Amino acid sequence: MKKNSGLKIHDGIFNTDRKSDIFGIFVLVCLCSSVMLTLSEAFVSSKGVFIALAAVCSVVSVIFIKIMDTKYAEVFPISFMGISGIYTLIFFGKIKDGMYVLSNDFLSWLSTVDGKIHLENAVENGGGVWFVGILIALLTGFFAAESIKRKTFVSVMPVIIAVVLGEIAGFVPMKIFAALNFVSMIVFAAYIIQAKADDSHFGKRLPVQLAAVVMCVLISMSSLAFPESMFEKSIVDGIIESRHPEKYHLSTPSMPEGMLKNLDAWEKSPTAALRLSMEYPQKMYLKGMVGEVYTGKGWEELDNVTKAEYEDVFYWLYKYGFYPQTSVSLATGISDSEAKKYSMDITNITACKENLYVPYALVGEDISDYTIIGGSHVSTSEDMGTVRYSYYAGSVPEWYMTQNALAGIQDEEKIKEYLRHEESYRDYVYKNYLQLTNASIGVMDRVLGTEKKQRTLAEIRKSIFDTLEEHLQYDESVVTKSGENDFFKYFMEQTKSGYSVHYATAAVLMLRYYGVPARYVEGYFLSGTEAEKYEPEQTIVLTEEHAHAWAEYYLDGIGWIPFEVTPGYVDDEELKLSNQVVSNQQVYDKNSLKYTPPLKQEDRTPLSNWRDLFEIKKEHIIALILLIILAFVLRALIKRRKLRRTLNGIKGYDNKEAITVMYGYCMMLIGKINDVDFAVNDLIREINLEARFSAGSMSDEQRRAVGEYLKEIYLLCREKWSFAEKIRYRFIECIYL
Repeated sequence: MKKNSGLKIHDGIFNTDRKSDIFGIFVLVCLCSSVMLTLSEAFVSSKGVFIALAAVCSVVSVIFIKIMDTKYAEVFPISFMGISGIYTLIFFGKIKDGMYVLSNDFLSWLSTVDGKIHLENAVENGGGVWFVGILIALLTGFFAAESIKRKTFVSVMPVIIAVVLGEIAGFVPMKIFAALNFVSMIVFAAYIIQAKADDSHFGKRLPVQLAAVVMCVLISMSSLAFPESMFEKSIVDGIIESRHPEKYHLSTPSMPEGMLKNLDAWEKSPTAALRLSMEYPQKMYLKGMVGEVYTGKGWEELDNVTKAEYEDVFYWLYKYGFYPQTSVSLATGISDSEAKKYSMDITNITACKENLYVPYALVGEDISDYTIIGGSHVSTSEDMGTVRYSYYAGSVPEWYMTQNALAGIQDEEKIKEYLRHEESYRDYVYKNYLQLTNASIGVMDRVLGTEKKQRTLAEIRKSIFDTLEEHLQYDESVVTKSGENDFFKYFMEQTKSGYSVHYATAAVLMLRYYGVPARYVEGYFLSGTEAEKYEPEQTIVLTEEHAHAWAEYYLDGIGWIPFEVTPGYVDDEELKLSNQVVSNQQVYDKNSLKYTPPLKQEDRTPLSNWRDLFEIKKEHIIALILLIILAFVLRALIKRRKLRRTLNGIKGYDNKEAITVMYGYCMMLIGKINDVDFAVNDLIREINLEARFSAGSMSDEQRRAVGEYLKEIYLLCREKWSFAEKIRYRFIECIYL
């Protein structure tokens, strides 16, 4: 059986017997440059800073690893951490501003992910990013050098994982630097395996080392194995849609929630969906799901990247109190001081719980989420129970009258202020709610004509009614197997029949074709005839038979109003409105409006205290320093416990193995004594040689002799070592107790 040649105590980061070779320096440069260049792609406003610091980080890491081979190695880690802490405290203000600059880049990206407003932090000194960048470069260089010197993944692993996770999440663009990360990990893995190959204990640690290598390589490869195409909206939406029923549905909804591909017949159900209690029972549209983008296979929300472009616009609109859900009531309130408000309670029984179901002319902003860009609908991920809403009584004709009233008093200051904000939102509307598919345009060219002339809303409405009456037949039992075809094109040219979903889709696309911003809506509808049967505050239960889809268009100066075109739902109110020309009504060109850039505002201030997401205080820096100190203490405790177990384990060895282990420990300690002309005891050397190579057994006296010699060396070390060396060998390298 092969015998141990001596106790192997890892020298850690301060191994003065080995010099950094060219390969190690190459690995250092790869690690440092890949991290810093990746950060330059993530923090776009500071791109130049991190590109410049990539070279700095590589250079200082090489300098650090050289320092670790000198006599100053023993005090270097503590000195470096101390200097870093002092640097942070001295330039705290500038580093804080630099962190805010970087956090603003992250918040801007986050808006493209969740479609919400994330207020940027106020920055007093944009140059502070250099100070925080230098700190990041120094820390990256230090931990990379430590990893190379110790030949382990432990120190650099958190940095690599953070970078790769940023690439996978999309915060870091997956460009050439993703490949550089991958190459760095491969080279680093090869370096560790090559450096450890001559380690007598490498065989025992091989599974752990290989596992670390494989994990780092796989993590790095993940940024290449999953390209951006894997995270396209269609893939993400597929995952969300698969979880949607489980998360939000208590029963099967009768409306398709915007998913139109291979649409089934409308299966009416007596299942109770909503419970209402109205102060003034009247005709009521309760808006839930809103479709903004027509894909040919369904209706979707605007993508978050598009919404993020308007983050500033909606911040200012919300701060003023202008919400898309409440604009109709806002216009009504400022134009008619005698307008009547009513209240209603709505309890969601089994309707989809992703949305709240709200009336038009909603009053108040309590249920409006002032973080969601666009404000197309009111969504919720929680069971809100019974919700009370206030709203102005009225319907489409009254809202046209409100538009006329505003025109007559538009010179009043409060009206001017309202119209300024409404115009900002209107720019967003006209920019994003006229989208069509090529297939749908082709159909409408045939059924509506290609004549380019200006039309009023009344003329447009009448044209849509006449066209749908001519080309579409109401049928709740129709199954629309559109497959990969455009849904609108298929039912207009093939089945030529449908129910509210078909009619609403057609109306929205036709409105857009004529240049009127429009959206698709699903929710619940209570007709005026049915509402008349109920007394005030009487409970009204809306079942899935009340589920409905309709179009809505943007009435300039007022907001979104419903447009009913489905047979059986169109009442005299709609027909009368479509056959009259409203005074001062604007005209529309056929989907050829010109747009202006969205309103940009500066000097944003928080809407509420919870938005201070990235507040940095000195207490945080102190806490970070304490955590670093705690990490060093825990590391020392673990290593000292391991050493104690190893030394105590010698008692269980036989004489021959105990002698070789104790002798190896003596040689390691002797190697740590500087400036001492020390000769190894010849008798002890001979005992070790006999223990290693003879076939006979060793005596207890020989074992005691080596043990006494070890005690002498131990005392000599304590006598000759300086205070700094004692700290180093006891609490950093942990080679003696």
